[in-house]
Amino acid sequence: MAKGQAADWVTQAADLIVAAAPRDAEITCASGISPSGPIHLGNLREILVPHFIAEEIRRRGIPCRHLLSWDDFDRLRKVPAGVPAEFAEQIARPLSRVPDPFG
Repeated sequence: MAKGQAADWVTQAADLIVAAAPRDAEITCASGISPSGPIHLGNLREILVPHFIAEEIRRRGIPCRHLLSWDDFDRLRKVPAGVPAEFAEQIARPLSRVPDPFG
């Protein structure tokens, strides 16, 4: 980077993470999303931010992995649009235990 040029946010985040990590340890950048609501552009951000940081850390020759979790133990919060009202008995159950409302 040229002298006097500000580092981008990916470089700044990688700098902080590398400085805090134990020497010679693999670094884990973790993220996760939940299928409990509509999948939207914000979910993509949740995946891309740690991906870019992990890539910057790897570019420096430091072992790094990006761990992505799909949180299907999140609870069903409300009956989705288009689903029969009787499905309300499933509210508060983990998504992994909620049956497909359409069979």
